[in-house]
Amino acid sequence: MADAAKDTYANLEKQIEELKKELGTISKSLLSRASDAADEAEDNLHGLRDRAGYAAKQVRDRAQVVAEAARENPGTAATVGGSVGLLGFLLGALVGGVVVASCRDR
Repeated sequence: MADAAKDTYANLEKQIEELKKELGTISKSLLSRASDAADEAEDNLHGLRDRAGYAAKQVRDRAQVVAEAARENPGTAATVGGSVGLLGFLLGALVGGVVVASCRDR
């Protein structure tokens, strides 16, 4: 019986060592993948920052053009602004009416 216990113990120790080796391999693989993912995320962040900077510059340039046009043509700017505001109000009222009507139907 003592020999059977020793064999079982030796077998368990062998399995534990194999599991430790597998765990080490898995840990190295995960570390490598995490490092690759971090590098890719950093590259994506730099690209996104560059594109955002370009987009912000374009928006500033276009806003400046619109502001200059509004200064040169205040009547037209007021008409366009009022029309857009009125259309926005009407669209909001229409959507609000549809939402209220759909809530009543429930």
